[in-house]
This record gives sequence, structure tokens and C-alpha cells, in this order.
Amino acid sequence: MAGHIFSEKPELGKLATFAGNVRAPVHSWFHYKQGFSGQLVDFFLDRFRVEGRVLDPFCGSGTTLLACARRGITAIGCDLEPIAVVASNAKLASDAALLRAWLERLKGIDSSAAVPFGLAEKKAFSANTLAWIRAYSDAINGMPPAAKSFYRLALVKAAMRCSYAYRDGAVIKFQKHGIPGLRKVFLGMSRSMLRDLKHGHYSGHALFADATRLPFKAQSFSAIITSPPYLGQLDYHAAYAVENWLASGASAPLALGGKRASNSAYLKLLERFVAEAAKVLEPNAPCAIIVGNGYADDKVVPVDEQLAAMAGNAGFKVEQIMVLNRRYALQDRTRQAGVLRESAVLLTA
Repeated sequence: MAGHIFSEKPELGKLATFAGNVRAPVHSWFHYKQGFSGQLVDFFLDRFRVEGRVLDPFCGSGTTLLACARRGITAIGCDLEPIAVVASNAKLASDAALLRAWLERLKGIDSSAAVPFGLAEKKAFSANTLAWIRAYSDAINGMPPAAKSFYRLALVKAAMRCSYAYRDGAVIKFQKHGIPGLRKVFLGMSRSMLRDLKHGHYSGHALFADATRLPFKAQSFSAIITSPPYLGQLDYHAAYAVENWLASGASAPLALGGKRASNSAYLKLLERFVAEAAKVLEPNAPCAIIVGNGYADDKVVPVDEQLAAMAGNAGFKVEQIMVLNRRYALQDRTRQAGVLRESAVLLTA
């Protein structure tokens, strides 16, 4: 730990989890594994005194974007998971009149059209549910962007409630059981989300983009608040395969499976991201990157320290490593094999 300034902040530990968003209007619309809370974003916005645009290159379910928008700060998010981009943009919806008008149209949709789906889709959903998924997806595709993400997310949430698929850790499993009708669940979900909306105009958006190849001009952001996937914890593309299929409009076959990145591949991706972050930040702009240490090859990998070293090589000033949580690394899900830090690495461009 020598060479880096560590500070213990256990009072922020719970804010580094999704717990603070579970009952929060709009924030709770989509629960993303390992997401942080809106209160943690507020903490960093206050600390940094941000006035310009904020970037979240791993935007997940849009927590950073929504927290910034509610304070009148424009935030842009990037992600490679379709469900993340849809959920983030849905949370920035604010034109309630437009959304209610589209809900009236959705009430008249019918699901009588033939639905050609493959075996994976039929494994996850009943034939009746798939018919309604197709009917609503086609209707949503014809909506303007301000409504499309909102109703796409409502459809994802409703369809998962009417699905045979469920997650067991990082693995998708299937079990046939009694399920409610999708039409009723979808319209009810849409009404519930509409009740959460507040008046006002939110700026910002999320786009499908790679954090290691950011599509922005140099020095175009005043701060970064983000959290990359944690080493060895979850293959998001595999774990959210069904949601990603729904978020993409169910237009391509549902593909299941995937694999986690190796330790070395993960660290290389992190290094490329840090180099990109250095390019897009204004001089002296602050950056908070929440990371978790991992366990690989029978040893603890100090991701926070390695990230700080990468940042220093990329031209950042490393202000401190703020330790938020400590957890045990487990071998075979039972044996304690070390202690893992969850930290916020604070940098200045």
C-alpha cells in the first residue's frame, strides 16, 4: 500500500451498493448488479463542485446520469450492454404528456400476428408472452426517442416478470411455472413508472459505446464518476442476456452463454479506459472511479492500487484511494482466502 494515500470511509460503504436506490423513485426502475446509489454520486458532485458536463463511461443502469440531471447537470453515459443504454435513457424521460399519449395507443395493440422465434426464446417465454413481446416491440420501434427507451424498459421489466428465466448468480436458468399475462403486467408497469415522473426537463443521454474507445473530443468533460465491472465478479453480457435481447427489440436470436475476462485481459482493458479518460477530461478536472479488488490465481489482485498506478502513468494526479468496503474473497464459495477492498480512486486530470 506504500506510495498511495489511503483513507478509510466506511460510512460511505452502503452508498457504494444499489441499496440506496431500491426504493427511490426512478432510480429503482432497473436493478443492476454491483450498481452504486444516487447518494454516492451526490457525495462526489458536492465534493468536486461540478459545474460542467459529467461522463460515466460505464453507465450501467444510469445512476450517475439521473443524479446529475436532477441537479441540472448534463451527464453523458456509455455502455456496451443494450439494457444499460435503454435503462439509462428511460430514467431521463421527463415528457409525461408525450408518454401518456403513447400509453393510450399501446392499450389498443393486439398480438394476433404470427411470431417466429427460436428455441432459446421459447425456453424463456411462453408462446403467448412471445406474441405480446413482438407486438409491443414493433409498436415501441415506431416511437420517438423520448418515449422509446421508457417503454422499452417497461417491456423488459414486464417480460422478465412473465418469464421462465431467472438468474442464479451469474448463470441464467429456466423453470416453467404459472406466469401472469404480459399485457396486464406491461400496462401496469408503464402506469407505475409514469407515476414516478417529476416535472422538468432532464438533459443528458446514454449511448452504445466502448469505454476504451470513447467517441468524444479531447477535453470535453468537467468530471468523471463511474464504476467499471469488477474483476471476476460477473459477465454482464451473459448474466443479462435475456434483458439485452428484449432491450434490443427482440430482433436477433437470443444468445445465451459467455465467459469472464482473465485477470490480465481485465487489467489491460482498465488501462486503456484510463488513457481514454485522461484524453476527454478538461485540465484539472476531477475523476472518481469505484473499483473492487479481485481474487485470481490464488491471490488478491489490488485493482485499486493498480488503477492508481495506471492513472499516474496516463498523466493523472492520484489524490487518494478512498476505501469504502472490505469483503472476504471466497474459494469454492466457502473458504475465506483474503480480504478484498472496494474503493473509490480519486484523480485529477
